[in-house]
Amino acid sequence: MRLEERMYSETDTQQVIEIASHPGWHLDKAHAMYELAFRALEDPSLLSVAWNCIGNELVVMNRQGPPLGQPAATVLVDANQEAVERALVEAMQVWSIEQQRDFFLGIIAKPERYTYCNRLISKFGFDPKVDIDINGNFAEHL
Repeated sequence: MRLEERMYSETDTQQVIEIASHPGWHLDKAHAMYELAFRALEDPSLLSVAWNCIGNELVVMNRQGPPLGQPAATVLVDANQEAVERALVEAMQVWSIEQQRDFFLGIIAKPERYTYCNRLISKFGFDPKVDIDINGNFAEHL
């Protein structure tokens, strides 16, 4: 089943959250996070749990394909909503360097990384663990 078909569209929200936050590594989790992202856009009280689930599935691992959280993160970022960005900043404050790096590398297009990161800093007080230069390149804080 393709993500766009929203496998869990008829499932209870609590069950979607349980599947999305399950520690196992399986495709159902990607579908649940994708559905949770859409529900969080309709119900901002779900944004925190959505970003927490997504954050746990953003780090790129060799030979395993794209992280399971990327499609759901893209749905939220593409919505371009202030509430989404505020909840993202709250979640990212506890993310590791790898999680923040892979979020910016996997979700935000290179030409937009610098502007996006600076917007999060100026609007919400984001304290990034990676430095992004004007060209969209980054370096970890030393």
